[in-house]
Amino acid sequence: MPESITKNLFKLSIKLPDLAIESLNAYLLTLNDKNILIDTGSPSYGSISLLVEELEDLGMKISDINEIIITHFHIDHIGLAYLLSKLAKVKIIIGNVEYNFIKRFKYRYEEMIKILKLNGASQQLLNIAFDFTSGFRANIYSRVGELNNVETVNDSQQLYNLKFLFTPGHTIGHICIYDEENKLLLSGDTLLADITPNVSLYEENSNPLNDYLKSLKRISKLEIKKSLPAHGRIIENTEERIRELIKHHEERLNEILEIMGNRELTAYEIATKIKWKLKYNGWDELDPSQKYLAMGETLAHLKYLEDIDAVRRRISDGVIKYVKQKENVKISL
Repeated sequence: MPESITKNLFKLSIKLPDLAIESLNAYLLTLNDKNILIDTGSPSYGSISLLVEELEDLGMKISDINEIIITHFHIDHIGLAYLLSKLAKVKIIIGNVEYNFIKRFKYRYEEMIKILKLNGASQQLLNIAFDFTSGFRANIYSRVGELNNVETVNDSQQLYNLKFLFTPGHTIGHICIYDEENKLLLSGDTLLADITPNVSLYEENSNPLNDYLKSLKRISKLEIKKSLPAHGRIIENTEERIRELIKHHEERLNEILEIMGNRELTAYEIATKIKWKLKYNGWDELDPSQKYLAMGETLAHLKYLEDIDAVRRRISDGVIKYVKQKENVKISL
């Protein structure tokens, strides 16, 4: 059943039967002459059927949707955009950085494999990288990139009563949407109430964790009564949640330094030793997709540590190994 946030903004619960995370919070904004869906669900029967049901509860049909705003390219957010664009002939609105990224997404496979191999990844992770970058998901992204009914928005651009904020970190071009009048932030996956958003490095010349921390600090300067995330419950105290997320990454950075000790380790070796906030007894129990995300997170944290000169890398037998620059390093964010 849709939840009313304001008189013209509703939270829709969309099941994600094919993904580890169970559901998506999509949002429907109803204006005088437009009905705008914010994020879509995955390309599955479960998602489309729940979307239909949620809209019916509001007395609407899919054909009543005029526009779709995409916060970022992940499959649970953009997955139905292509189908809806054909069924309802909607306009798709997406951040310009994210749009440029998905247009070149099909070329990422070789770069991804190179990064994973250099960092000691197992064959299992190399196999899952194919699914993420060259399989069904990549085809969905490519289809959206080929549509001619896409409008891109820039950082701080105003549209209707909304302001688009460039908040990279979870993805390279993630956007949050700020409703200044009601002091609401549609936070996508940048802010989640109960889990920490994944921040992964999959492009060599990037520092996604640094980007993410900057995004959190940018959001913290806004006046926000509630943050409306794409998964889980609504965030009633945004400032407190931001502090918790920053603290989490501070702890993870220091955990990595402790794991390293005075040894040279690959990113993969470090990833297997981190205490991930999942229900498992050992690395081998993790689902391959969880290992893939864990590897990406480890690389993002190592890149951050490298850029602040806390660790350095060297290549040994074609594999990157990391070592601390000095003993007793303590990171404070």
